[in-house]
Amino acid sequence: MKILKTIGLILLALIVLILVVALIAPKSVTSKQEVSIDAPVELVFNAVNDLSQWENWSIWKASDSTMVTTLGDNYIGEGGSYSWSGDVVGEGELKILSSTANEAIKTDIKFGPMGGANGHWTFAPAEGGTNVNWDVTSKFGYPFNLMLLFGDWEGMMSEEFNKGLKMLKDHAESISSTMSNTMEIKEMNLPTRYYIGIRETVKMEDMAKHYAENLPKVFTAVTKNGLELAGMPSGLYYTWDMENSTTELFQGAPLKEKATIDGFETIELPASKALVLNYYGPYDGLGSAHEALDAYAKEKGLTSLPPAIEEYVTDPGQEPDTSKWLTQVVYYVK
Repeated sequence: MKILKTIGLILLALIVLILVVALIAPKSVTSKQEVSIDAPVELVFNAVNDLSQWENWSIWKASDSTMVTTLGDNYIGEGGSYSWSGDVVGEGELKILSSTANEAIKTDIKFGPMGGANGHWTFAPAEGGTNVNWDVTSKFGYPFNLMLLFGDWEGMMSEEFNKGLKMLKDHAESISSTMSNTMEIKEMNLPTRYYIGIRETVKMEDMAKHYAENLPKVFTAVTKNGLELAGMPSGLYYTWDMENSTTELFQGAPLKEKATIDGFETIELPASKALVLNYYGPYDGLGSAHEALDAYAKEKGLTSLPPAIEEYVTDPGQEPDTSKWLTQVVYYVK
């Protein structure tokens, strides 16, 4: 019994010693990573700022096939968030604390009782692409911070985060290459156009829901009033507020002649020079088309004018293959 008591006291002393050492041990470690990406800064920034794209290059997703992610109500820009759970990575949540378009992003990550991390991204245009810096300060909760006394944690973490940057580079350069090879942009002089529909400011993540609710109302009213269509369902984007994740969106139908219907707004767009791009693919890839148009306008010294137009030429109900969906994207320019 005396031996057991002695062993118990020794174990207790060791536990107390470990806990005391953990009190004075480092509680955080910072790793710094950088990479050059052969893609426009707008495209690279969006791949980080839009949390729905993280699955394409996330180091956590790559290391755990059971990982399931859940996007927050807002997942783009400041206030955007997503959470995850998996057998290997456990549970966690990431939130964007601040976002400065095409320049910087700050994030906060929580890993449960293990601790968390603060990330600081910076983006800078460079010859042939974009320079990206990703600094991560990982915080270890007590007493898990005791692990920082053993091993090269800065080196191990930097190795993992560099894998993430490599995956981000591959993802962004793949999109950029596709844009260059398949997205032909034409400069055209467009005639006066007329639209009738519903204009409202909506959250970006709610756009699909508003389209589903409003476009049937518009086309029912157009048919009932015997108006002649000049094209397919269209979205006219007057603003794109990344900071608040909102857009002023007109959902409507193009008309051959100007007309009015009670309860709906009529839009007349005067004849103008425009950039026109025919995009083939699912709607969630349309961002690449807009990025291509933005880059083209910048390269040519042109200024885009609202609204940006998306005309959904292919009816998804008639064509199940999303790779064949044609959306014509139009930017008015001067």
